[in-house]
Amino acid sequence: MELPCHPHWPRTSSTRVPHRRTPSWPSCARQHRSRSAPVTRQVAHPVQRRERADRRTTKRPSPSTSNARYARHHCPVRQSHTGRVTPDATHKEAAAQDGGEAGIKIIGRAVAVLRALAGEREGLSLSQLAERTGLPRSTIHRLVSALEVEGVLVAASATGRVRIGPELVRWAEAGRPEIRALFRPAMEHLAQTLEETVDLAVLESGRLRITDSIQGQHTLRAVSVVGTSLPLHCTANGKAVLAKLSDAEIARLLPARLTRLTPSTITRRAALAEELTQVRRTGMAFDLEESTPGVCAIAIAVQDTYGTLAALSVPIPAIRFHDREQDIVDALNTAREQVSSVPSDTLPESDTYDAPPPS
Repeated sequence: MELPCHPHWPRTSSTRVPHRRTPSWPSCARQHRSRSAPVTRQVAHPVQRRERADRRTTKRPSPSTSNARYARHHCPVRQSHTGRVTPDATHKEAAAQDGGEAGIKIIGRAVAVLRALAGEREGLSLSQLAERTGLPRSTIHRLVSALEVEGVLVAASATGRVRIGPELVRWAEAGRPEIRALFRPAMEHLAQTLEETVDLAVLESGRLRITDSIQGQHTLRAVSVVGTSLPLHCTANGKAVLAKLSDAEIARLLPARLTRLTPSTITRRAALAEELTQVRRTGMAFDLEESTPGVCAIAIAVQDTYGTLAALSVPIPAIRFHDREQDIVDALNTAREQVSSVPSDTLPESDTYDAPPPS
């Protein structure tokens, strides 16, 4: 029987140093379960003891060494003052910057997709979107899928076309300023200057509707009711709005038959087209007792930044119209300049108009 080696025992050729082995879990469990099992103490060899002592006494590099400086600048972790190993702040900032740049890039790509779909009522396919935006088709597929989940895009056909969805329209409407508040200062200036009634009519869903009105101060005055729908072919408001539209849009909005409301109402499309050409040239639309007997009006077209067409008009009793026609024209030209939200490309060729001398 060989005895375990002891540090003070001389080692001979017949002495075998047993290797120290950590018993596995089942053997440990069996030893704990069996109290009568003999336990043999294993003693390390002197060479092993010296090696362990050397490892314990070996000095670690100080923070001032080059290794520590390298670790401080290049290692992704750093020893904090509390003794905990924490991520390097430099790497945190780099990761945050990379994530921010990636997020900005994704937003830019999504906006490019939405911009490509603007005005496309029939929608576009993924291949068409990839061609217009210059993005890979796989990227377009991921962006479109994410935007469809949020309701920003919806399917336009069974063949894979997509178009702008109602959710984006609702967001735009939520942030849209009220058109009455947008043109109210110009209306108040007109009412104060002329002391006549001033109306604001907006084209919505093919109908021209009065959305705001300031009543005149004269005893004999034109009275407008907010919410009233106006015909397009025989009112100053309607002519001003029609002059901003194309021939196809005009044909779609006008009824098949132009209704005669007064003896002066224009009922022939050719005559109406000639008058709209004159309105486009001068920027002023007239209603000479065409919609209501005894009431005349002058109007100009205005437009907000969202493309909504509207008209500012001054209705006035016919008994005062010819004497005040030039005053109304001058005041409307001033109001056109005051409305800063009107894009320059929607203004008529001539910003001023002089009324013809009364016959």
